[in-house]
Amino acid sequence: MKVRLRRGRGGKRMTWWAPAAVGLSLVCGWAWLPCGSPPAGPSAPCPTATAVVFPPPQAVVRHYFEPLGWQEYRTAVDVVNCETGGTWDASLVGAAGELGLFQLRPEGGAGQRFADAGWDLLDAQQNVIAAALVVARDGWSSWSACLR
Repeated sequence: MKVRLRRGRGGKRMTWWAPAAVGLSLVCGWAWLPCGSPPAGPSAPCPTATAVVFPPPQAVVRHYFEPLGWQEYRTAVDVVNCETGGTWDASLVGAAGELGLFQLRPEGGAGQRFADAGWDLLDAQQNVIAAALVVARDGWSSWSACLR
């Protein structure tokens, strides 16, 4: 699948190849536009562009955890693998009501302040951001069962 990346008006365009199985879907901020042919001019949009797409959850975890350090990123990957059983399914709901990739508890757990603020913890990006904020403030204690 050929994808053209555009950053803002008149921004530099890059073309890259990604397998269709990458699972790209909608996101705000970046404009990942599928193009069959190059645009007409330097600032012309792709004529076939119909959607803005999200990166896969692995890329979101990397984006928000790498700034905390390489070890924090590796731990985040291990925790998501543990919490989702290796599926990286952002729509998982645990038996006690835990939500998303990091299985944040919206009532009485690490995710409560985010749920109270109206965050959608089943949204992969919001779940990962919430988890990164919890780790930056409190460390990995909320996921001690996965870190044994």
